[in-house]
Amino acid sequence: MRKVLPVIALAACLVAAAAPVATAAPHGAGWVSAFEPVAGAHAAGPLRLLGSARLDVQGPVAGRFDWLDLAVDARAVRRPGGGEPVRAEGRVAMKHTFLNEDGSFQGSVAFTVAVDCLTLAGPADAAFPVLTGRVERVDFDFAPGQDVPPTLPDWKPETSYAFRTGADGHPKVAWAVPGYGDPGEVARRCEAPGEAAKELYRTGGGFGLRR
Repeated sequence: MRKVLPVIALAACLVAAAAPVATAAPHGAGWVSAFEPVAGAHAAGPLRLLGSARLDVQGPVAGRFDWLDLAVDARAVRRPGGGEPVRAEGRVAMKHTFLNEDGSFQGSVAFTVAVDCLTLAGPADAAFPVLTGRVERVDFDFAPGQDVPPTLPDWKPETSYAFRTGADGHPKVAWAVPGYGDPGEVARRCEAPGEAAKELYRTGGGFGLRR
């Protein structure tokens, strides 16, 4: 029997949302794929990031026994009178679902994040969206017989996401994964995930970016 990854080490691969906050990536005037490089980043206006996707830790093919769902609805907000965006608002929802080898449900971990920054990082001619925020809530749903981790209502670490296409040509979401219950911070507001971030392959869905 496959065992649920220890949620105490969410850094191994944690997860996604109890209630999706976004729908499929939008299309139309002003919208581009969030995985495409953004030119003219320094001239960016208020950003909007919207969509949902299924992700996998191992590769670009959807996993049979576990997967992650990510939904995002976020926007940068300008200060009154114009100027550069100084804050962001919105929600991120993630959920990691596990199945047993016979296909039966084993468990899931879900959380929501309150967005505090949406910006662009990287070279001005090939920038990528970065989203940060604080974990608001974590929910566990385990099959009978599984050990359920304790609820930690005061655990609200900063986390971050970056959306781009990897050198291998596959769209990916880099995620700075907080360790459940760990008081240390793995991300900083408005900064892209560091080298220790998990790279999650998109296996379905997508995200739209509007400037």
